Parts: sequence; C-alpha cells; structure tokens
Amino acid sequence: MRIDVLTLFPEVFENLNSFSIIKKAIDSNKVQVRTHNLRDYADNSRKVDDYPYGGFPGMLIKIEPIDKCIEYLKKDTVYDEIIYLTPDGDLLSQKQSNYDLYCPMIDARRMEVFSSFYDKDNNQLRAVMADIIDENSYNKELKNKVLFFGDGSNKCKDVLTSGNAYFTDNFSPSATYMGILSLEKYNNKDFEDVAYFEPFYLKDFVIGKKN
Repeated sequence: MRIDVLTLFPEVFENLNSFSIIKKAIDSNKVQVRTHNLRDYADNSRKVDDYPYGGFPGMLIKIEPIDKCIEYLKKDTVYDEIIYLTPDGDLLSQKQSNYDLYCPMIDARRMEVFSSFYDKDNNQLRAVMADIIDENSYNKELKNKVLFFGDGSNKCKDVLTSGNAYFTDNFSPSATYMGILSLEKYNNKDFEDVAYFEPFYLKDFVIGKKN
C-alpha cells in the first residue's frame, strides 16, 4: 500500500511514521508513506494561503497547489481514493485516550529525572519532584495505566517493567505546546509582574566553597 500525504508540514508526518503500528507496517514493507510539501507546487513566492472570506478568521489553502500536486502524482500512480481532510470534527483529547495518568520526564544526571503526574483532565496530581528511578518507583501510580514521555523517559524503560507502564519516543519539549495554556491565562487575566516574578526552582541553589 502506498499513501501520499499532501501537507505544509512534512516533518510532522515523518515523526508520526517513526512509532507504533505505522512504523511496524513501514518496517515490514507493507506500507509506503510519502509526504509532499504543497509549497513546492505553489508559485515562485511559495505562497499557499488565500485570503479569508465569509466573516471568519483562519487560514485558507489555495486550490492551485493542491491541484498541481495531485495531477503530478497521478501521472505515475493510480489511486483508489483521494481523501480531503477538513478541520471539522471532535478534538482528540487526553480524555479519549487509553491512559489513566501522564508522566512527563526531564532528564537529569544518572538515573534521576524531574517528573510529575497528571490525570486525563490535565489536573496535576503530584508536584514536580526529582526522582531517582529504580524498580520500585511509582508503584502506587502504576496501579493505573501510565504514559511516560519526555527526554527522561528513555532511560526508565528497562527499569519500569510494569505492564501498566507505557512509553512514547516521539515527544520533545517545545514552546508550541504552551499556546493553549498561555491563551487560557490571558483570557483569565492571569499575568505576572516580570519585575518581581520568581522562577520555579526545584532544588535549592547552594553556593559551594572551592577547595
């Protein structure tokens, strides 16, 4: 099976292709997934967006780059279906997932990680702590299905062997994930005075004397 994806963000699909069922299908040569950047089929300015209309804000994609890309691909391939996606539909959220708890992990030295726990509603269940990971870590939390992620989770795979411990490798911290939280604080007029704001320090800063 061959799947061609037309997108403005081919790197996103490259990440999706690197894990779970899709990765297994690709590795076994059952599926080919190829991405095509719509900007490569736009005019010289590589502009693909059109002016909004109808009174609603948002980005509209020109039909010309889409049509050019499809016609180019159809020269060499006969497709069973051409599927056009729209932004309509229900948002996939944590509530709809198969996990009960979420544990982001930031890598620290040796087997130490900075971690916390959240439920499906994104409520923090445990404060951020510096944990030294061993086979007895998170026994209480692992009575539920827990998804561990972040750059600190990789070194925990061989230690947290519970059947309720799940890991994902395709997540990296990014400021883009702060957008929804920032908008929520803005709407609630929850602002910080940068002149007096104190950053969150997980560990006390101790000045040592050099011998």
